[in-house]
Amino acid sequence: MTFVIVGFLLFLAPFQTGLHFWPPFAYSFGLRHDYLSPTLFLTDLPLLALFFFQLFKHSLPFPNNPRLYLPLTLFIFFNTFFSSLPVFSLLTWFRWLLLLNFALTTAAFPAPKLKLLLLPLLFSSSLVSLLALAQFVLQKSLGGLFYYLGERTFTHLTPGIAKFDVSSLPFSLFSNNPALLRPYSTFSHPNSLAGFLLILICLTLFSLKKTRPTLLTLLFLLFGIPALLLTASKTALLGLALIPFALYLNPQKILNRFSQISAFILPFSLIPLLNISPTIQWLQERRL
Repeated sequence: MTFVIVGFLLFLAPFQTGLHFWPPFAYSFGLRHDYLSPTLFLTDLPLLALFFFQLFKHSLPFPNNPRLYLPLTLFIFFNTFFSSLPVFSLLTWFRWLLLLNFALTTAAFPAPKLKLLLLPLLFSSSLVSLLALAQFVLQKSLGGLFYYLGERTFTHLTPGIAKFDVSSLPFSLFSNNPALLRPYSTFSHPNSLAGFLLILICLTLFSLKKTRPTLLTLLFLLFGIPALLLTASKTALLGLALIPFALYLNPQKILNRFSQISAFILPFSLIPLLNISPTIQWLQERRL
């Protein structure tokens, strides 16, 4: 049952369907703002199902060491207590708990099951990539069913929409429209889409070093790589260019080096958590 829930969650991972709630603090100058709104995402349902299923089965993957939890519990308590939005902070921490439970559960699966879990993610990601390609060709969102999967409504004329300039490219195919829409697919920004696709492309290509490609794998690469290129995300494109070099390196050495760098950066990365519950005034100023 746990394996089925995790597989369903991975299938839903690229979609951003959510139910927004609108308490008074979610309004700014009479306007509703989604980043102030508590949201129940579609992916939260399998996260909750996984957590409570394991809770009732007494199979939660957390280590049985109370000393690990006391400092974190105190930190969460004071962070929530001094927050201007305690309920919002508590919900945020609970979502982090669900995500940690999902990560530990997934990491405990043996390698053959992990390979199977990649299949539903590749399938939904192929759909997301195909949607991105269609958005680029049409220069607008498709709407319909995709709206309920998280697609925003926009065209290339929408104010503030992400574009990239192709006028300097060595061809005149887009000379009538030099600023082209960067595809969003179901994500909030093309850079988010690019980061998601880059990570999944890396995982897929590294898995091909040990296994033969399946039709679903080839389908994802066929749609995913062009979709990544069209996002025009410089960081993601640089990462894509480095993949061929990484494929010839020893993954264990890369992991060890990454662990060393992460151990150095981790203490500094915890500093923003002190402000995990921003005030309404700060959010309003950031918006304006």
